[in-house]
Amino acid sequence: MTRFDMKKWITAAIVLILFVPFSQSKAQIGENLTDWSIDLSGGPTFGQFTFDSRVTAQGALGVRYAVNPVFSLYGHAGIGRFKADDAIMDESGFTNNYYTVGLGGRANLLRMVTGVNRVTEQFGVYGLAGLGLIRNSVDVADTDIPGFPGRNFSGNAMLYRLGGGLTYRISRRVDVFMQVDLNHSDSDLLDGYERAPGSGSTGLLSGGDSYINTSAGISLKLGRSSVRHTEWQRQDHRTTHLTYDMDDRLQQLEQEQELADVAMETINERLLSLSSSLNDITNQLNTVYNQQFMRQYDQIDSLAIRINVLEEKLEDLSDEIPEAQANTGDETTFFIVAGVFESRQNAELLLEDVRAEGFGNAQIVQDQVNNFNVVTYSQHSTRSSANEELNRIRSNVNPDSWIYVK
Repeated sequence: MTRFDMKKWITAAIVLILFVPFSQSKAQIGENLTDWSIDLSGGPTFGQFTFDSRVTAQGALGVRYAVNPVFSLYGHAGIGRFKADDAIMDESGFTNNYYTVGLGGRANLLRMVTGVNRVTEQFGVYGLAGLGLIRNSVDVADTDIPGFPGRNFSGNAMLYRLGGGLTYRISRRVDVFMQVDLNHSDSDLLDGYERAPGSGSTGLLSGGDSYINTSAGISLKLGRSSVRHTEWQRQDHRTTHLTYDMDDRLQQLEQEQELADVAMETINERLLSLSSSLNDITNQLNTVYNQQFMRQYDQIDSLAIRINVLEEKLEDLSDEIPEAQANTGDETTFFIVAGVFESRQNAELLLEDVRAEGFGNAQIVQDQVNNFNVVTYSQHSTRSSANEELNRIRSNVNPDSWIYVK
């Protein structure tokens, strides 16, 4: 590959990889710090050479941008050393102090296969691929080996990277990971020895050189600790508010609809009862009016008053929205609701997030009628104090919150 071709490939790769994150406005990048993380790692390097009881170390610093909970882009810089007292052929010892830089992409394969669940909220299995440059600084022990001339030199070469690893979420802002990656250079001089033209030699030293890095490291997530990092979100889009599992959210809406249906059925039953009573009175009035119109003015006035009273009661009851729960005790408690679940596990997940937002009195209340798990921000003894807290929560935290009376 010529130097001109190499520059074209590097320029194209940089433009392609950096286009997605930096196409956002500066304001968006500032608001979405939870998309970014910093990786620190290190471990042993294994080359394609026969090492004489020598395993060398390498280290790397990386920066990653999470496009979504599955895919992220990364850039990294590394430093390491190859060193062998005896390589494959003819006592060809060497030392190479090298530096690397590169760009690439990383995908959470476990989430791609199994989706979002309790396992993939804690563990990840990922694959990665990328390209970059390696800066070699090689000293060889022998510069006069027939067929494999060695030479001391410093220079750059293209580097292709393919690997994968495991990651574990310790907290909202700290992950640990283990990684193995294969690095292949288009240069045959990582060890300082190359096959002489026309020598007819074949084997590991006849083409470009490769080596394997094994690493363990820590990933530091940026952004607010109260908000999940994009890589561990329960949904496939970013949000600065509390995020829920999509299935749980749909289930919550269905349960809220069931509660509303129960309330409407109660209202309809009471309206039908009052309507029946009103019809009975109207029939009585018509009978009296038709039979004793001239002689029963007082009775007609009395019945008219009764009708007015019942109509007022009907209007008052129509304006009321009864609670969907039966209150049999003397004391009434008003709860500010964050979500309703059939699953106790899903309710506990939401409770964890609510407490992380600063609601220390948050709790799970068991609904005895429908056997639901109701996650609440707080509880109040009066409706007025509950309404004040509800308005504050709707304005600042959760616009879908509502009051549950027990």
